[in-house]
Amino acid sequence: KRMRSFDRRIDLIGAEADGAEALWRRIDAALPLYAQCWAAHIAFSSRSGAWGTVLMTILSGGKGKEWKAEHYADVARLLAHCGAVESADVPSALSAIAETIAARDDAKTFAGAKPADAEAWLRTADSAIGERFGAFLERHGHRCVKEAELREPSWASRPARYLVPALQAAVLARLKQGGKTRAADSRGDDGAMPQLASTDVTRFGRFVLRQLLPTARRAVGQREWGKSVSIAYHDGFKRAYRELGERLAAEGLLADADLVFFCTHAELGLLCGASDARAAPPLAWI
Repeated sequence: KRMRSFDRRIDLIGAEADGAEALWRRIDAALPLYAQCWAAHIAFSSRSGAWGTVLMTILSGGKGKEWKAEHYADVARLLAHCGAVESADVPSALSAIAETIAARDDAKTFAGAKPADAEAWLRTADSAIGERFGAFLERHGHRCVKEAELREPSWASRPARYLVPALQAAVLARLKQGGKTRAADSRGDDGAMPQLASTDVTRFGRFVLRQLLPTARRAVGQREWGKSVSIAYHDGFKRAYRELGERLAAEGLLADADLVFFCTHAELGLLCGASDARAAPPLAWI
């Protein structure tokens, strides 16, 4: 419930703020919730770590000081196929879009176009492709490479930077192979029990593993969902700070909007003219 409450606050940061100072104050007011969101995610995710320890204990026969490489490998095998993992849908969703495009007569043109032109084509393509691309951005658009970096724009903010080139590469690969190359479904089955390399597991231990495995796998799925919610909330701050940089540059207070990411939150407040900005929390990482 705590994590879901943040899922509903993502688009409220800086909404309808008039001017740079007003936007800075909106961001400033939301910072405590930002810290609470990540704290909730850490607490929410701790269950998967606890279950990992339980699995290791069973695999090692309770010998905590004798955990071996084979034990770690077995934990990886046990947790490799978890149902409803949020991030697992990314490659399969992109693969489905790429296959739809590759089946078109103009697929080669799309694959060889400039990323900006390819993005425009995606947004104006026929309903099947346009809807799939829009649905992908709606669900996963807050993610990106180096997604925890405040300066790094999300896929939805700048699709042509990384997302569209990746999609073009996937389409080109299908064209070269002359057929479909659907990515394997990594979500798997919560009830499956893989082959284990550990020799310390007793028959009773295997029985216990079978009973606990579905719960442990669900904890991994919940951890990934919590991370997605936290990154989505984080993306709200990315967009808010980027907008603040644009406003400060427009008002002649910054030479370049990108410089907003090289100032502390308090320094930005002083630039905006907020006389009480010095009292802002010293968050050097913002």
